[in-house]
Formats: sequence, structure tokens, C-alpha cells
Amino acid sequence: MNHQGQLLPDAGGYVRYVHSESSSRLFLARNAKQLDTGERLFFQIPMNLDAAADKANSWQFYEEDDCYLGMNGFTWNGKRCVSDVLQLTSFYVDFDFYNIPEYSHLAPVDLAELIIKENPWMPEPSAVIDSGRGLWMVWLFKKPPRVKTKANHQWIPAWQEAQDFLIESLRKYGADSSCRDASRLVRMPETINSKTGRTAHCWQTGNKYEFNDLKKIILDQKRSVWEQKAALKPKPRKKKTASVSNLNAKVKNPYTLHWTRMRDYRVLAEMRGGHLYEHRRRALWFYAVSAAWFCNDEKSLREEVEKFCLKYIGNPSKYLTFNYKSTVTRFRAHRELKDQGYSLDEIWEMLDFGSKDLYKLNTSTIIRDLNITEAEQRKMAISIGPKEYKQREAKRSAKNRRKNGCKTRDEYNDERKRSIAEKASEALRLRLAGVSVPTIALQMGCAERTVQRWFKKA
Repeated sequence: MNHQGQLLPDAGGYVRYVHSESSSRLFLARNAKQLDTGERLFFQIPMNLDAAADKANSWQFYEEDDCYLGMNGFTWNGKRCVSDVLQLTSFYVDFDFYNIPEYSHLAPVDLAELIIKENPWMPEPSAVIDSGRGLWMVWLFKKPPRVKTKANHQWIPAWQEAQDFLIESLRKYGADSSCRDASRLVRMPETINSKTGRTAHCWQTGNKYEFNDLKKIILDQKRSVWEQKAALKPKPRKKKTASVSNLNAKVKNPYTLHWTRMRDYRVLAEMRGGHLYEHRRRALWFYAVSAAWFCNDEKSLREEVEKFCLKYIGNPSKYLTFNYKSTVTRFRAHRELKDQGYSLDEIWEMLDFGSKDLYKLNTSTIIRDLNITEAEQRKMAISIGPKEYKQREAKRSAKNRRKNGCKTRDEYNDERKRSIAEKASEALRLRLAGVSVPTIALQMGCAERTVQRWFKKA
């Protein structure tokens, strides 16, 4: 990989390179050292693209340290939470290779070349960042998907599945499993890393990719890895079939399931007047369990759940001290064992036979504990009971039959009536022409009494 002549000269250029195709709010952040106390104070600033580029250049000019940029775009009236992500700009991986003896002697660009050489399935990154201590690799999208559009509300789950596998597949090179959520900040090139005193640099390749093309490459590799692992197992786990007792069986993946559940909890609050006043702790915990699939540390999870609490929970001040540490611990323990190659059955046993594994919520439990009525279920996307499930399946089946050319009952009856009327008219014409009833029945391929019944109705 040749980076000669492709070094980005300024921090503002990096901001524009990452967000050139986005039209959303950006977040810049600093972990600034206070001159009076010597302590570090973290703060973040939301701004538009031009202001962010100017601010980044000023930080570079004054040689500021520990400066960061939010990799994705956010809504204009929200926070830097996963549910506030408006546009996805890229996939990214943070390599802490200095902890791995096999690679710690390499320069970041040399490591990037080695990673690409040893993983031919992986496209060349759009940017390689020497963070002053580690390495970042970034794959930018030509057209950043807009998350909030109604037709494409599942962008985040699709992105998260690919992002997680990309990190898992590169763990041997020091890929940091904690840098996987969509609200992640990345160190700003041409600013200083306070831990080493070195200036971060970024090389650009100019490569940008369609989101769906890049996602397909990553998920095809994921499928290939799974198939290779499955071939080594004598008895693979049986897949559950879709049934009324397993309402989530047709959900594409757990990311889609939990992202949709988060949406259902918000819709439920809106249907109940905008705020939940019953089962509030339960609702917060349910939301936290689903959000943990997209928030990798306690801080980001707390910010996500607190946002939900403030907007959708009645008297929220009583519930802002909710403890999310155990939720994050369970997810990290499961992910770490999974990354090490253990099967789900082995993870279940190693984590105290499931008692310390992921929280697995049943839809019936959610409906019961939140007291979701049948009327409310009609507005839910996935938090539904057997009755609503059957009704939706019936509508879906009917829609598929219509698509395949099958007629509705009314259309069938109308066509049948028209056919009978045409046959009766033809039989009457033949009779008036002097043809006998037996002959008419023979010519028209029906019984004599059928012809007589036609005459009687006429």
C-alpha cells in the first residue's frame, strides 16, 4: 500500500475527508489539561462541517493534545448517543498493536500493509491513522446512509453486525474490541497524543465504497468463517423454526431484534401519553439490555439509557442512578469468549450455565412485565403476542398470494358470475335457434339440468 504524497497536512482536511458526503451535525471533543489543577477535563462541542474544520485547524495550530472527532454524523437536536446517529460515514478499527510482541516493533503504516496482505478479502482502507501510539484503519462510504429515514430504519443493526465482525476478525493484530459503537470518537490527526507526546498523522488512499458493497464483503467473510467452523463440528446446533411460540425466529439477527425493541419501547411511551408511569424500572432495564448490543462501555450505555429516561419516563430524576455495570460486564464476558472461538454451548457453561451470560429476554416476558395490551401491540414492530402474530402472518400470506397472482374471494366470485352469465347467454341463444337442451349441454360440456337452471334464471 503506497502512501507517498497522500499524507493529510491539516486536521481540518481530515474532518472534511471523513464528512465530505454527510450533512449532519459533527462532534469535536478534547480531554484538556487544566492549567490550575493539572487535571484532565473532557468536553465535546457539536457544530457543522465548516466550523468543525476550522476548530480542528485551530487545535492543530496551537498544538493542542488529546483532540477527537466523532466518526459519524448526529441529529441537530440530540446528544452523542447511538440512537442520535443520523448518518454513518464509515467502518473503523483501532489497533492497540503495541501490546502484541509480534507486531509492536512495526510502524503503523507497515502494520496496515501487513494486515491487508494477510487478509486479501478485506478492501484497502480509505485512511490509515498513526494515532501517536496505535493505528486506526477507516473505510469510508461514498454515500453515508441516513438512519432516520422511515424506509431505512435498520441501517444501525446492519452496520453494527458488520462492524463487530470486522473487529473480531482482526483481533490477532490488536483490534480493540471496545471501539465498536456508532458514537465512537477517533483521535484527530495532526494533534498531539498526550500519552506519548507524538503528533498523530493520517494517510488517505482516496478509496470510498458503497455501504452495501462493503457490508456484503464483510458479511460474506463472516459466513465463510462460520461455515468453516460448522464443518469441524460433528453435530451443529439445530436452528429453531418459525412458529407462534417463537415470534422472533424470523428476525434477521440479534442486532435487528434489539434495535427494533428499542424503537418499540419509545412507541409504547408515546402511546401512553408521552411518558411511562408504570413499570418504569423494568422498562429502563429492558431498554438497557437492548442498547448494550450497540453501546460497548458503561459510559456510552448510561448516556443512551439516560436519554431514553429523560424523554420517556415520568419523574425521571428518580431513575437516573440506575446501575448498568452488570449489564456491560455480561456482554463483555460473552463477547470476549466468543472472540476467542468458544461455541455458544461452551460460553453458556463457562459463564455459570447462563447465569452470567447475556440477558436473553423473551417477548412474552416483555409484554407481561410492561402490560402491553392487544391494542398497543398493533403499533409494535416486534413486541407482539401470538394473536397479533397470527393476524400479521395472515395478512402477509394474503399479500404474497396477491403478488403471485391469486385472486381475492370477491374477485373470484365476480369472475365466476361473469362466466356463468356468459354461458347462460350462449345457451339461450342456441335454444332460440332451435337447438335441443341435450345438444346444448353436450356442446357446452355441462349437465342438462345446469342448462335448464340457466333458462329458469333467465
